[in-house]
Amino acid sequence: MWQNSVTLLTLLAEPIFFLAAAIVLTVVGIKLAAYLKSARDLANARRAQIENSREEKTRNHREDGAKGTE
Repeated sequence: MWQNSVTLLTLLAEPIFFLAAAIVLTVVGIKLAAYLKSARDLANARRAQIENSREEKTRNHREDGAKGTE
């Protein structure tokens, strides 16, 4: 009887291992995708902040120049 259970365990070990590996890789992939999306969003926000700062500096420079000519 115990030989049957060992044989069954042996037969199921490989599929169970691959199923577990697939689950782990899926979870890791989801976490990595979320991290990369977060990093992309942060980079886009920083890029927009730099662009807004440039525009504000240009606007202030124009306003200062216009005040000087009056």
